[in-house]
Amino acid sequence: MSSISTAPSNPSLAARILDRNTSIALLLCSSIWVLPWSRTFQLSVLILAIASITLLIRQRREWWTPGAASWCAMNLCAALALGLSALNTEYPDKPLKLMGFQLFLLLAGMAVLYWARNDQIWKRLQWCLFAIIGFWLVDGLFQALVGFDLFGVPRSERLGGYFSHPDKFGFYISFLCVWVLFAPVVRRWSLPLQGMAYLLCLAVTFFGNTRAGWVSFMLISAVWLYMSRAQIRAALRTAPWLLGLIAAAVGAAGWWILQDPQVSKRITATIPQSFDIAGIAAVIPIRAQLWGQAWEQFLANPWFGTGAGNYSLYLPDSWTGTSLFQPYTHQVVLEILAGTGAIGSLLYFTIAAIFLTLVWRALFSKSATTRDESQLPVAPLLILVCVWFPLNTHRELFSSEMMVLTWLSMALVIARLNLANSASSTN
Repeated sequence: MSSISTAPSNPSLAARILDRNTSIALLLCSSIWVLPWSRTFQLSVLILAIASITLLIRQRREWWTPGAASWCAMNLCAALALGLSALNTEYPDKPLKLMGFQLFLLLAGMAVLYWARNDQIWKRLQWCLFAIIGFWLVDGLFQALVGFDLFGVPRSERLGGYFSHPDKFGFYISFLCVWVLFAPVVRRWSLPLQGMAYLLCLAVTFFGNTRAGWVSFMLISAVWLYMSRAQIRAALRTAPWLLGLIAAAVGAAGWWILQDPQVSKRITATIPQSFDIAGIAAVIPIRAQLWGQAWEQFLANPWFGTGAGNYSLYLPDSWTGTSLFQPYTHQVVLEILAGTGAIGSLLYFTIAAIFLTLVWRALFSKSATTRDESQLPVAPLLILVCVWFPLNTHRELFSSEMMVLTWLSMALVIARLNLANSASSTN
């Protein structure tokens, strides 16, 4: 009679590293780590949507998580705004496609709300993005120093690496670096080591050579300094020379960055001769005309707009083939006004109001519960602030790529903010 061995099996190293929680974490952040390759983020959304349907079948009672009602309300508002924008346009195809994609995002986000509440999955997600974004930063700095990156891709005016478009890296890395700066493992480092991580992010952001990225990183820097204030005060009391050393390092890094011809050229072209409308328009002449055209499109279709994503279809024929022919306005408020009109803008304002109310109640109200910083959604919340800061000249709002980044970041924030009313041990 054969006996059954009860000795515990020894899982392989790969199995220990890529366990269930890590696999789920990689899925939740897949829309970020597939950014270098065009359109692959849509596959990420599809998998999350399928996972959400599976969870609904298998975990019906737990599927409707805290924050799900607000999540559904915001997505339905966005879908309604996109659908209504197709009513009064000659080109309804894209608004209707975006409306359908918005409903897919609603479903995909339910899986994020379900899994991201789990503290272990959240920790793994932060580790995964720390490693991935950290590699991108090192690769970008290598390209800036040597002239080609670790994959042999040569440097152009902007750091491109292996991203599918040369403008993507400099824009995304400026705010994705929050997954490094605010990673729990980095926050436990000494102040000098955190300063080195900050200098790495600073250098790569400036070498990325996008003004939108520079604006984003200034906001991130302010938050980083505020959240590091306790360590800075301690250093002032015990080792004031340390802050002088860090300040000198920042100054030296700034001087070194400014010596780069591509960066210095763009900075010089960004500084207006006078800080009025004429002076600003002189340094961003193309953007100023794009904004004016967006306002004209809104005035021509004030209620429902020209259709979400249809901005370039209503540009003057004389702009075709010139640098003025851009697919989007580079300004979020004007883009919403032109694309969805007053009705759609009101719906997007409602989305912002719901989301900000959730954040305020969870973090700043009298009933807010204080939790460990590593458990809070600092990184995705900062990403949303940086990308949609109204004065930033962002990428296109009405594109599937930016919709995925925006809405799945919102889902992460909502999932982590509602921990007070949920069990963090959800499986």
